[in-house]
Amino acid sequence: MQYDTFMGLVQDKARLPSTDEAEKAVRATLSTLGSRLYGEEADHVAAQLPGEYDPLLVSGSEGRMKA
Repeated sequence: MQYDTFMGLVQDKARLPSTDEAEKAVRATLSTLGSRLYGEEADHVAAQLPGEYDPLLVSGSEGRMKA
């Protein structure tokens, strides 16, 4: 998914006033999610999102044991 499309969807669904607010919400959510994923789960989620967010998901799950 393209970044602009994704941000537009997040902003619309969350009824946020700006893309900056949507960006903050996405970063907080993905950082938390990334710290709770195991094994290749983070890679699977990251594959569905714009590439800019890979580090948030994958770095949070590094060092975890595979489920």
